[in-house]
Amino acid sequence: MKNTLLAGLAAGIMALGMTEAASAVSIFDIQLNGQYADAVAGPLSDPNSDNSDILNALTGAFAGNNWTYLTKDDFPGNDDSGKNGSGSWGGIDFLLSTTAGKIGTWDLSWSGNLPAQMDLVAVIKGSPVFAAYMFDNEVLAAAGSNTPNDPWQITFTNGGGQIPDLSYIALYIRDVVDLQSPAPAPEPATMLLFATGIVGLIGVRRKQKT
Repeated sequence: MKNTLLAGLAAGIMALGMTEAASAVSIFDIQLNGQYADAVAGPLSDPNSDNSDILNALTGAFAGNNWTYLTKDDFPGNDDSGKNGSGSWGGIDFLLSTTAGKIGTWDLSWSGNLPAQMDLVAVIKGSPVFAAYMFDNEVLAAAGSNTPNDPWQITFTNGGGQIPDLSYIALYIRDVVDLQSPAPAPEPATMLLFATGIVGLIGVRRKQKT
């Protein structure tokens, strides 16, 4: 009897997993520079759109300094580059374009104040539902892009239980670190002064003991 119950429970869990699979999101839904996301949140729902307040309320890997909206491609699949999303932050210019559908690719190019390190979140939106994918400590060494285009896919369902087409991909940013100007090494004169000070402190301590 116990084995029968366990078998029935296992079958029920498998069936539930199959029906809910399309509503699950995974770090493997999207890549940037050939790497999967470091963290994912969703599916999330908002009657208007994603916004930084929703992202800033997330916990786990998303917690920390606030996220700032950077840009979005509102016209996925449109070849008119004038309609692609562009934005700038910390002296770095970004251009974002995507292909349309339930599965596609996205192209992100960058130029300006590089090299730099930053956290990025790509939001994939379809209907009122979206998912947020975080790329932690992403390093952009020089002007370029993620070409060949990296893949994305929608794995969540809308209110009707269907996988929606892409509405847009939006990009958020935080913790930009300029890697152009590393901390300068102490000058020899400074090191000599520091060493002299230590020797002086040792001498004072010895006098206090005698």
